Amino acid sequence: MHPPAIQSSSPSATSATSADVLTVLEEIRETLATDSRINPIAYTKSQLAQALNVSQRTIDRWTQHKHDPLPRIRNGQKFLYRREAIIEWLKRHEVPRPSAPLNSSR
Repeated sequence: MHPPAIQSSSPSATSATSADVLTVLEEIRETLATDSRINPIAYTKSQLAQALNVSQRTIDRWTQHKHDPLPRIRNGQKFLYRREAIIEWLKRHEVPRPSAPLNSSR
């Protein structure tokens, strides 16, 4: 399973289509729903990083964004990440496919 595209590093990079992102989100839902080691409502940072195929440091960076940070809930000295809130956050951060091909020969 590959993580969904969050942002493109160059204008010429190909973005995932909405259908591709929805497919990945469905795969994430399926993985999270069927893995008995993962709470179906909320995840630890480690569980979320594993499910999204990113590092825990990436999770930390996403929670520190000034605009629309990754939502989390404090549980004592640790944080939990609600499943539905994460899915909604990923949908908001999906990169749309450009409507027209980029013309580099202007």
